[in-house]
Parts: sequence; structure tokens; C-alpha cells
Amino acid sequence: MWSWMFVSLLILAEGISGGQCSVILPKHVLTVVGGCVEIQCTFDNAINDTYLIAIWIKKAVDAVNPSASVLYDSEHPSREHINYTGRVVFAGNLGKRQCSLLINDTRRSDQGTYQVILVFVSEVNVTEHSEIDISVLEKPTIARVGEIIAGRILRLNCSITQNCPNGSLQLKWTYHNLSIPLQLDVEEAGEIIDESSGSRTVSSVLTLIPSAVNHGTMLKCTITSDSFQISSSETLILQVKCECLV
Repeated sequence: MWSWMFVSLLILAEGISGGQCSVILPKHVLTVVGGCVEIQCTFDNAINDTYLIAIWIKKAVDAVNPSASVLYDSEHPSREHINYTGRVVFAGNLGKRQCSLLINDTRRSDQGTYQVILVFVSEVNVTEHSEIDISVLEKPTIARVGEIIAGRILRLNCSITQNCPNGSLQLKWTYHNLSIPLQLDVEEAGEIIDESSGSRTVSSVLTLIPSAVNHGTMLKCTITSDSFQISSSETLILQVKCECLV
């Protein structure tokens, strides 16, 4: 009987590798709180195994959390850590050399380093493994701008990136100074897909011409989704300067 702890210790202590298999993972992926993240995983196999065991773990964080957490164990499903119960789906197919994993309802605590462990059970057992880092964003990003000058065109780009195959994110601009008119022109910049990691970046560009009376106006870019319960925002307070003639 293989245990995930034995396999992990075997890898860390001895670094055993079959040399006949390579696990292919992106190095780093992004997600957003409340969304999901799919870790795309494939492997090449030239090993004559009897059967294959796949294990996904989140590595130990620090002295406060010294133990690895099991997300998926094809041999012993009951070993799944309680923090991932009902949130993790094995999205791969070992027979087709796919070992992808989907984490739903992502949380800030999901950020960290994950490891996939493949155990090829045969007369001589072979273990292969690979790691990936996951970053969990709490809000979208408004690209930094220089000086904001009254009467000059200002373009602001708000964006968010995630690795979720079935969740469409949108970005909504609002401003909070309704007593003073502000003409806004919003252009959705579409979605950019990184084929190597599966990440999707959604952007929205806000164009406006601020005046001096707009100084102190708060602009807000909010994530919305038809698939997830997400409503996080980033704000920018306009610091409008006058271009005075001397």
C-alpha cells in the first residue's frame, strides 16, 4: 500500500526519478478569490507500469503549517484534506497522460506551491514529480499612470488574470462623485489567453478628459462574474493638476 507521506518523503529525501517520464506543468498560474484555477498537467511516459497512482499535494507553508495537504489521491481518495473537500476535481485522464487538477471557490489560503506525484507501479516502482506556484489575487489591477492634467485625455487600463476554464470575468467601471459630471468612454480590450499556462487576462480601458473640478473623484474597477460570487474592486482617486500658463 502506497501512502502519500511515504511517496513525498521518498521524493524529498532521495530525489528518485525514473528518467523515462517527464511531467509538464506551467511554473506559475494566477487566480482570483472566489473563482477557480485549473492546473494543466500532462506527462510523457515510456515506462512499462502495471498501473499508475496520481497524487496532488500542497506543500508545507511554514513552521505553523508544517505538513503537506493532500488535494487528490487516486489510490486513497479519503486522504483529501478537509480544506479542499468539495472544491477539488481531478480534471485529467491518466490513460491519456493527463494529470490536470481543478480547484473551485479559490481562497486566499490556496496560494502556495503545489506538487503532482506520479507513481508508476511495476516490478521496479518509479516516481516522477513536478511543482507549480499558485498566486491568488484579491482584486483587479489598475495600471499606474503619471501625472493627471486637466483637459488632457487620460486612459486607464484595469485587468485581471485567472486560470479558470469555465468562468467568464467582466470588469465594470464606476465613479463616485455624482454631483459633478464626468464623461466616461469604456472599451473592453477583450481576453488574452496564454497557451502555455491556460491563463486568461481580461482588460477594460477607461478613457476620460478630467477637469479641475474632478480632483478627488474616486474611480472604481470591479470584477463581476456570471459564474462565481465575485465582487472585488480596485479604486483610484484622481489627483488632477492644472497646466497653468505663466
